[in-house]
Amino acid sequence: MGTLIYEEAGTQVINEFYRINAPNEYWVKLKILTPNELVEQVTFPVSCTP
Repeated sequence: MGTLIYEEAGTQVINEFYRINAPNEYWVKLKILTPNELVEQVTFPVSCTP
C-alpha cells in the first residue's frame, strides 16, 4: 500500500486485501502524517481452514 490522501477530516474507511499463505500472528500499521502525526499498529491472528 502507498499513500492515501483524504481531503476532509472525519472517519475514513480503508479497504485493502492481502493474500496470506500461512497461519500466524500478523500486524498492520497506520501512520498519519498531518495535521497531527500519529502511528497506530494492530495485530491480528490468521488461521487457515480447508
